[in-house]
Amino acid sequence: MLNKKYFPSLGFIILSITVACSILFVNWALGPLGYEKASYEEKLGHQLAKEGKVKEASKHFLISAKITDDPISTSRRYRCVASTSRSTEDKIKYFKLALKYNPKNKNAIIGLNSFSKEITYFNRSKGGWSQGGSASAVVRVLEKNTTYEITYFTSSPKKVEHKVKVLIDDKVHKEQIIARGKKYIERVSLPEGRHTIDMSINDTFNPKKLGMSKDDRDLGVNFEIKKAVGDE
Repeated sequence: MLNKKYFPSLGFIILSITVACSILFVNWALGPLGYEKASYEEKLGHQLAKEGKVKEASKHFLISAKITDDPISTSRRYRCVASTSRSTEDKIKYFKLALKYNPKNKNAIIGLNSFSKEITYFNRSKGGWSQGGSASAVVRVLEKNTTYEITYFTSSPKKVEHKVKVLIDDKVHKEQIIARGKKYIERVSLPEGRHTIDMSINDTFNPKKLGMSKDDRDLGVNFEIKKAVGDE
């Protein structure tokens, strides 16, 4: 007997092509939505960081970084994850991921190299102000039981209670209400190793909006960490 070969009908072929094209079209149409979601999550992360909600900000930065996008954007988002992460291990991990997607990411390079320094600040301007309601520092202690001084204050003219919280390695070390313009000094003894110090304040102020200066940043708490006299 002769072997009979069966070929799909013309209608079946047309249907298959139509389905395949529909799938490709849907993927193409929905593609930009992924980019929009990544951008939305990143903006939300920045807003939360400004409000001092660093832990929540880090989560949204990570969500945005995991969404497929161009390498430059992905690198920037992983760098934001690193900057808002609490643990040293996570900071190093995400700085490295940022450099994987963009080896020329200067902020990630500086962030990663900073772990060889004794004190490294994150989300803090050169003038000492937290950018928004919170900032942090990683202290690399080389000797046992080294004492450091944390100096902090606010210049906010707003008539609200200003409450500052100091966390050391994720544990509340100090929480107090501070007066405008008054400097406070907190002494802490840290054992050998890496430690994270988080500073946060419940309210921020914008000098430009308040008519104080041309500075249009949202400022929180001004702080500095250095070895106590006698420990240097």
